[in-house]
Amino acid sequence: MVYLAGDNNLDSAGVVDLLEIKEVGNTSEINVIAQFDRRGRFFRTKRYFLQKDSSLNADEVDDLGETNTGDPDVLQSFIEWGAENYPTEHYLLVIWNHGAGWDDTNVYRAITNMNYNIIRKHTVAQPANKAVQGAIATAQIRKIADQRFRRALFSTTRCANMSTL
Repeated sequence: MVYLAGDNNLDSAGVVDLLEIKEVGNTSEINVIAQFDRRGRFFRTKRYFLQKDSSLNADEVDDLGETNTGDPDVLQSFIEWGAENYPTEHYLLVIWNHGAGWDDTNVYRAITNMNYNIIRKHTVAQPANKAVQGAIATAQIRKIADQRFRRALFSTTRCANMSTL
């Protein structure tokens, strides 16, 4: 199961990676399925049964419309759909994105909404929306975000629910 959160600047990389996966495709022992949320208003989230020697369009098995791949319910729906439609003894889930798991919180926006300027190289890189309470460096934001995302990925009750599949 490959869960591609490409509704961002990774859209074209997602297409390349799906085409690369298709070079092997499904075998008699392995089913490869994907859900790909693409960037732009003309692209929709689609599910695929990836096969060798076919087009990506031919591998489409479901069109979900617009989804939010940062929503844990969307991820859970994909996992449940995969387990129901392609049952097997073992599962592998690849969460493909910028590396934040399924938490799509924009920490930069959150910091500016808290009335802090974002400082990069001693200059205001992103001013706060309202009166400034202070400033925070981008390096510090990354440290905070990395810790929070790590906790979100491994401490959520979603993981416990998914282990029952």
